[in-house]
Amino acid sequence: MRNKGQSMESVMIALALSLMPGGTIPATAKPLKVFIMAGQSNMQGHANVSTLDSMADDPNTAPILKEMRNADGTPRVCDKVWISSVGCAGDGWSDAIEQTGKLTVGFGASAAEIGPEFTFGIYIEKLLG
Repeated sequence: MRNKGQSMESVMIALALSLMPGGTIPATAKPLKVFIMAGQSNMQGHANVSTLDSMADDPNTAPILKEMRNADGTPRVCDKVWISSVGCAGDGWSDAIEQTGKLTVGFGASAAEIGPEFTFGIYIEKLLG
């Protein structure tokens, strides 16, 4: 299990190595866009995935639901959005964990929950291409 300090340490080491002679960034590399979403329980996400079906009943939220799911109803995976999320597991209070991967459902407070990260990532991916 990695803690937040270890993650930051890894970033700092990678940055230092890239600035050293011979650690150049390829000329073809594109800038990396990083968005930080910070907060406590509201930002962590406590919307259970099982509640998403009800979004189809409201004409205001139905289009958003279509963006959140594939045609077969499975949760969408954002291939161009990588997430590193520090959340909780187990009892939800003492077992802090870091999850990383392509953005999809399950980066909320538990594997069955989402927060603002999901729709934010979907629309940023769409906006930035």
